[in-house]
Amino acid sequence: MWCYLSTKPGVPFCTPLSVRSVFTFQLVQEMSGRRTSTTLIPLTCAQIHLVRALWRQTYTSKGPTVVGSSIYHRLCFKCPQVKEQIRRVPLPPKFQNYDCFIKAHCKAIGELIDQVVDNLDNLDNMTDELVRIGNVHAKLLRGELTGKVWNVVAETFIDCTLEWGDRRCRSETVRKAWALIMAFVIEKIKLGHHEQVRNFMVRYRNMLGQQKPSRIMP
Repeated sequence: MWCYLSTKPGVPFCTPLSVRSVFTFQLVQEMSGRRTSTTLIPLTCAQIHLVRALWRQTYTSKGPTVVGSSIYHRLCFKCPQVKEQIRRVPLPPKFQNYDCFIKAHCKAIGELIDQVVDNLDNLDNMTDELVRIGNVHAKLLRGELTGKVWNVVAETFIDCTLEWGDRRCRSETVRKAWALIMAFVIEKIKLGHHEQVRNFMVRYRNMLGQQKPSRIMP
């Protein structure tokens, strides 16, 4: 199993993949859990240029479906319940079966990341779409999908980027850049997710209130 070069104080210069995943997860979790906006992420022009170049190389050679499938299958390995949950989503009429639906979902994942990379200069352009995605996922799964799963999605994506392209994809600079980008993405998706969950709770409380029998005054 290969290693990556760490510049984090107290972390060995050469760190195993399993340990690197922990630090990546912690970084994404800390960033995406901020109460203040991460819209102005501290990415330099050089980082943006490098991420775009590496992503374009991967996206052009693999295509959105293959990219999305890599992320989806690794996510299912980390969180087996995801595979079960997606098959509990009502099958849209335009799909013949769940395999076709999952393939289309994987393609959408790849296309979304490509859209994010295109908007690295102004990620605010992606806010509405990311919030909508969080909202839709919470709605389709009736709140079964927890907010913590989105952190694992970010970690999974970064793991996949380390396997794509040349050695530059595995550099600390690129890894940190992707972690910051995914922190923004997950923050906005969580925002939509939690908004929809709150809507569920409000409707549930209202329903309980309507079901309470009226007290008969003597």
